[in-house]
Amino acid sequence: MSETSENRRTEYVSLRDEIYRSDRTCVMLMGFLLTITSALATASFSTKLHKEASDFALWLLSIIWFFGFWYFTEKRFVIIRIAAYIREHIEIYEEGLGWELFSKSLSEQGNYRRALPLDPYHLEIMVCTLVILFTPIMGVFFRGWGYLGWHFLSLCAVGVIYIILGIRVLVEYDNPQQYELNKGTNA
Repeated sequence: MSETSENRRTEYVSLRDEIYRSDRTCVMLMGFLLTITSALATASFSTKLHKEASDFALWLLSIIWFFGFWYFTEKRFVIIRIAAYIREHIEIYEEGLGWELFSKSLSEQGNYRRALPLDPYHLEIMVCTLVILFTPIMGVFFRGWGYLGWHFLSLCAVGVIYIILGIRVLVEYDNPQQYELNKGTNA
């Protein structure tokens, strides 16, 4: 095996490990977000806290999930960029390495996700959307927030920013198995 080939294989292993770590980070982040959601929801409906503290706990949910969305997005895009790099710069030169090429081929044939149409990132985005967009509604109906109060208006602003970023991200993410580095967008 040549030194170049050995270096490519070492890089391949390192990059596959980075994909694993990024995915694991997303799983751990989801666990953290669900735990903090439970804690803040409990605090927001607690009768032992002052109304201001309870309202703030509920308000904080959307803010935390907005930043969670941002982090999910960064990690998922790291994964698709690394996968594209592996496919375009390593697997085409090395025999015996071909998972990303195989994955792209399955995706092009429409056979990548037969049972479930959504991948983990789409599911993460769905949960983020539920929390970010329904928290202000919960505040109005369960906490008595006014439509012109700072809680409701600030979360509506966060919701609008989230929707704009979410649409942009979903257009770019589209089909991650077919993402190409040299185009900078999806194939």
